[in-house]
Amino acid sequence: LNIHPSMLPLGRGRDPVVWSIINGWPAGVTLHESDDGIDTGAIWHQEEEPYEFPIMGGELYQRVLNRSVKVFCQQWPQLRRGGDVPIAQQPGTIATRRCELMEGRSIRMDDDNSVSGFVRKLCAYDFPGDFSAQLMINGRSYSVRLALELLEPGEEGNRSREL
Repeated sequence: LNIHPSMLPLGRGRDPVVWSIINGWPAGVTLHESDDGIDTGAIWHQEEEPYEFPIMGGELYQRVLNRSVKVFCQQWPQLRRGGDVPIAQQPGTIATRRCELMEGRSIRMDDDNSVSGFVRKLCAYDFPGDFSAQLMINGRSYSVRLALELLEPGEEGNRSREL
């Protein structure tokens, strides 16, 4: 058995929490059989970890990891006793790949005027309190500040391992 930090079949492979946020998928934990595919084995148990956008990847990742430990501790004794029947996953569902995630992380301000305008606003309204940039999401207003950190040449590849 394997415990995977996503609601399979969504988020197969690496970085499922990141894909959940990017695609608006539910986040959660799946206890499933290991097989020859990538997270394609029959599902023994799933639990969703509710979240509301906006949420930062690190926060959701920690919540899903905590739920993973809880699910395993609760479900393993029951599975050892037997009697449960796994549910086969549907073939042909969405699989995620790290290379696609890494390609999509670059936001090229020089190529997109809407991105350029958005980043310029965030930089211009970089003041605390009433003078910060404000972003409306789902009828709620958020104060937004941008953190820019210059990467040295060659450092981009090293940072990708941190995701």
